[in-house]
Amino acid sequence: MRSRTTADRHSAPGDVACGMTSIDDSALRAAERAGEGPLVEVTDVDHVAFRVADLERALEFYHGLLGLPVRDRERYEAGEVPYVACVAGGRHLHLVPTDEPFDPGGEHVCLLVRTSEVDSRDELDALLSDLREAGVEVESGEPYDRYGAYGRAPAAYVRDPDGRRVELKLH
Repeated sequence: MRSRTTADRHSAPGDVACGMTSIDDSALRAAERAGEGPLVEVTDVDHVAFRVADLERALEFYHGLLGLPVRDRERYEAGEVPYVACVAGGRHLHLVPTDEPFDPGGEHVCLLVRTSEVDSRDELDALLSDLREAGVEVESGEPYDRYGAYGRAPAAYVRDPDGRRVELKLH
């Protein structure tokens, strides 16, 4: 097996990200034909990290309005970690405060929202109404059926306090 650089391990095939050059697509196709296969088996998602302009405002949205439990607040305040985590189904959403400008416009996270209170399109509509009343931007025309990891189901895009799209999806 050939050695890969740090840039290789952090880039997708064909991508150039953060000034790092990725593995050439032809090299990947040659490795697949030679039967080498992938270098690692990815089994799940551990966390996603988002930069946030105002941590308290972000926590009000993700924890206060959406109900995601908070973890690592004490570790953040002690300077041990650079984030506060919100938990969704065992996966963490790391909220990383920053004073530097950033553009979250192309980012989004999809949160599955089927619960005892939200189990139908009508209940999703009611949730969206409650979020609008709380001052959350709900994109026009929402909800409608979208495909995702668990198939097609009603979903709606809302915006978090930094303007990032958050997809709320039944499954």
